[in-house]
Amino acid sequence: MGKKEDAHAELLKTARKEYRAFVFIPKEYQFKTSVFLYSNKIAILNLAAEPYHGIIISNKEYYETEKNLFELLWRAYK
Repeated sequence: MGKKEDAHAELLKTARKEYRAFVFIPKEYQFKTSVFLYSNKIAILNLAAEPYHGIIISNKEYYETEKNLFELLWRAYK
């Protein structure tokens, strides 16, 4: 098992008791940013390398689109 697979196994060990769930996508898809959805807002963070950058979009339509994309991907890889 590689380093990444070890990290995934550790996350899965504690996920249920911490009320978290994970879906791991194929490794050929690399995401270099993180997206957080909350209160009709989207926070997009680039924490891959300094200088770190972030954007917050406060727009219900953008939020709903991103939420739908997330749910679509979640179901596809579950």
